[in-house]
Amino acid sequence: MPLILIDDHELLTSALASLLEGTGQFTIVTTSVTMPGPHDDTVTTAALWVVDLDVPGGGVEAIRELTQAGSRVVVLSAFATSTLTLELLAAGVRGVLSKSMPIDALAASLAAAWAGSCVIDPHIAPDLRRGHGPLSERELRVLRAASDGAPIGQVALRVHFAPGTTRNILSGIIHTLGVANRHEAVAVARERGWIE
Repeated sequence: MPLILIDDHELLTSALASLLEGTGQFTIVTTSVTMPGPHDDTVTTAALWVVDLDVPGGGVEAIRELTQAGSRVVVLSAFATSTLTLELLAAGVRGVLSKSMPIDALAASLAAAWAGSCVIDPHIAPDLRRGHGPLSERELRVLRAASDGAPIGQVALRVHFAPGTTRNILSGIIHTLGVANRHEAVAVARERGWIE
């Protein structure tokens, strides 16, 4: 599995690269101490980006540009909070993990993110479950109405929106949660306690 590591601490990046490659699951494509711009030659969607939020040129908006370009991104941070995690999920990341995770847990989480799962640091996850995550009340209402697999037209009638609006809201939910379809979105929302 190809990885791109972005962290402004070269020693940490080098050690992390060695440890991850040592698991036999990962190939380090490149490392950098700064966040590349969205049109930089190093930007690729063929690898999982593992990014420290605080690198020069980084931040939520820089990460949003990467995810909007189709890149799969996991943020690796020493200071992730539930609020920041929600903001990053809304920006399209595949996960938010702690730098204090054991290497085996980190490797498993990165593999899951590469496979399409959303991975959240276990210490942050309980706080996220108490809220509605990155979804608005309007989005949750549509997701609840669609939770039984009803056709778009029927879901639209339930929430009193036009079918096109309903379809757009569901597409936005799917993008925000980084899942493949509305059935997976419902499963994620139920698992995290955002809907019943």
